[in-house]
Amino acid sequence: MREVAVTSGGTFKATSVAGYERGERSITVERFLLLCELYDTPAARVLDDIQRSYAGHPGSEAEIDLTALEALGTVRLRAGYIEVLATVSGADPDEVVDALRPAIRDDA
Repeated sequence: MREVAVTSGGTFKATSVAGYERGERSITVERFLLLCELYDTPAARVLDDIQRSYAGHPGSEAEIDLTALEALGTVRLRAGYIEVLATVSGADPDEVVDALRPAIRDDA
């Protein structure tokens, strides 16, 4: 965990990563994706593994109220985020792009 802290240039503290691993801390999507990049592991694969490990467990699903995202204002998506959203939503990446298209700014 100290190595993660050093490799990330201090973006992640060892205690935070330990808290994520033990389920004692919540992680934002952005930080989750940064950790996946740091570990050089596709986020979609991690999410798929998580989904498979919790399949069939009571309370294993979560819903996101997309209207709550409005409070964030503009959100920039890095390469690969569309695939992650497609994986977790069970949709095709093109369907996700089509669904997001009305909110995509051309000047971004």
